[in-house]
Amino acid sequence: MDVPIDVANWIKQTHSLLEIERAEERSSCEGLVSSLSGPRAEAAGLSLLGLRVLAKNGTLFGRTKLVLGRRRDGELGSKHRFRVGAEVRVTAGKQESKQAREQEGGAPSRGKKGAKGADRFDQPEPRAPPTLGGVVSRVSNTALEVIVGGGGG
Repeated sequence: MDVPIDVANWIKQTHSLLEIERAEERSSCEGLVSSLSGPRAEAAGLSLLGLRVLAKNGTLFGRTKLVLGRRRDGELGSKHRFRVGAEVRVTAGKQESKQAREQEGGAPSRGKKGAKGADRFDQPEPRAPPTLGGVVSRVSNTALEVIVGGGGG
């Protein structure tokens, strides 16, 4: 005896449950990454440090493809867990953040002598480095391709 299935309702419920699962996984991963230092997150396979933008290309719907890799040894290593379709955050390193602040006019300026004769520098409030959200589109042993930005499709 066949039981009729409301396919549209089943799809709607499944989609809703998958969204809840996705939100929980994202929250759990973000909590874990934020509790670890950069090197420990990398050792756990949750982060890749010291990558450089090797190429940047435009793609469909106004998005940008970044090819990220290491210039020195070329290998990404095998410990990372990044796979095609993984949601990632691309964050500028210390040097890139410093250059971006200086280009925005955020370089320190000489101020008056502070307490005990020490120089005081008037600096803008420290800001988090620029971060882009994206999706991994290709993984090789030497590069990680990430699609970032855009208006959707």
